[in-house]
Amino acid sequence: MILLHSIFKALFKPSLWSLFLRIMPYRREYNLSKDVTNKNFLRSFSSFIKIISRYNISKDPVLKRINVENSFHLELDINEYTQCSYYFFPYAHFDLIEIIKKGGHTFIDVGCNVGYFSILGSKYFKNVISFEPHPSTFEKLKKNISLNKFNNIKPLNLGLSKSKSVITLEENPYNLGGSRLVKEI
Repeated sequence: MILLHSIFKALFKPSLWSLFLRIMPYRREYNLSKDVTNKNFLRSFSSFIKIISRYNISKDPVLKRINVENSFHLELDINEYTQCSYYFFPYAHFDLIEIIKKGGHTFIDVGCNVGYFSILGSKYFKNVISFEPHPSTFEKLKKNISLNKFNNIKPLNLGLSKSKSVITLEENPYNLGGSRLVKEI
């Protein structure tokens, strides 16, 4: 893993990567149907982009917006691994998207990041409860909820555990969505 990280650091200088991200369109439109043209190419390209993003040492925010099915918008920092994947390939979880589209009464999103599935779920569920423990990601979640003017999402800046305890949020510097809660000893 260290060797791979060193290779990517040498090949993809932060200034070149940031330039590439900055020239990407500010807004992208997506339709979540399964009939995505060139899905295999998009998946491969997205995987390549996410790998570079994961090992990028520059963490300067590169803000972009996506519009999904003309029904909701997200503001994303595409210089962060998880948000980069939403920007370049939001189709990665077709099966989950299809389940969410069936709707229901309450949708619970644990570790919701910036709210991609919570906001999608708010279109199909009466209530959405979104848990996000990371403080800066939680602020982005609230911003995305506000951007869409949805009032059926309850964001909670909490992590969940099977027992009550004192925990620490261990941040993954290459992927905020990969941060984890660690029980103190």
